[in-house]
Amino acid sequence: MHGNKGFLDRTTYRLIAGILLLSGSVLNAVAAEKIPVEKNATGKTEVEGFMRAGGSVSNSETKYMEQIDREGNYNDTHFGLSFAREIDHRWSATGVLFGSGAENDYAVTVDNAFINFRAYEEASFNLGKMPYPNLIVSDHYDEGVSYPWVRPPEEVYRVNVLGPALSYTSFSGVKFNYVKRIKTFEFLFGMYGGGATAGKDQMSNMTGAVMSVGDDVFKLRAAYNQSTLLLGTGTEREAALDNKIQYVKSAGLNFDAKYVIGMAEYVEGGVADVDEVNTQAFYYTLGIRLGKLLAHYTAAEFEADNKLAQKSIAYGLKYEASHFASIKLEYKLIEPTERVDSDPAHNPAGHFAEVPHEKEVSIFTLAVDVKF
Repeated sequence: MHGNKGFLDRTTYRLIAGILLLSGSVLNAVAAEKIPVEKNATGKTEVEGFMRAGGSVSNSETKYMEQIDREGNYNDTHFGLSFAREIDHRWSATGVLFGSGAENDYAVTVDNAFINFRAYEEASFNLGKMPYPNLIVSDHYDEGVSYPWVRPPEEVYRVNVLGPALSYTSFSGVKFNYVKRIKTFEFLFGMYGGGATAGKDQMSNMTGAVMSVGDDVFKLRAAYNQSTLLLGTGTEREAALDNKIQYVKSAGLNFDAKYVIGMAEYVEGGVADVDEVNTQAFYYTLGIRLGKLLAHYTAAEFEADNKLAQKSIAYGLKYEASHFASIKLEYKLIEPTERVDSDPAHNPAGHFAEVPHEKEVSIFTLAVDVKF
């Protein structure tokens, strides 16, 4: 394990100081409310689950995301259980157990485990390992019932080209949440600090903030994240990035007008003093809902300054059997580009480990998502 070479940077200090000052003012407000706290845990425990069963096949011998080729990948199945315990009207605890065939050969891991303290109706604090909040579906990435695609666009949600990690599934630390609701309108603001992992990479001194505004039909979201990369010095490229500051900025919108839905996100990431890995990524989705059937079109792209890139279009159908179950069929056409500084030992192109023989690669996927 690689250690941090220095103390917390000024940005991290400022965020932690801000959270502490905010905590003090919030706790004073709590004391002023004089709401009695129950001595024993009298709340209820809620157990929810989610699951996907699916498979994909492509027209290429070169594996996509180290999994999908013309031989087919039938391991795109995962299962999760969420446990939430209301201890009293202020305190609650949440844990999520998760196992995936594609990610960890069905080994069960603790995906999230955090405690929530509700200071008053609009403000709360989380402490522990919790969902990453910055992108539209990053905090429920594995719950496929909630979004139209087979999986969220990899161009935004899976990019980590030995440089800035544009998204995570979770982080460990502390987070402040403020949510204000006025009828159907909602304003959300959050700021957090801690650390995270993306594959084998570690990010420390993480600080971030997220804000969203909207209602049941339309919502806007913007976020910022900064951290220190801890990669070690195993290779020349890792040594060039180790202990460097990375940043990620994002903006997105989504709307659901009953018969028409739309989503779009733009993400930009960079690493201080290493311009070649600076990355821009985006996607947009448009869909039409006819009864229980949702048809969607998605275009997506990412490109790093070293020209490693990928763009794709996807056509999908989602049959909403109920609010808790859906069947999805998707066709995706991918055009990858290799990076200009590639070496014979490691010559990636887009999300392919090496340059495929095909200029464009087609992928067919069938998946069933349920929530219970």
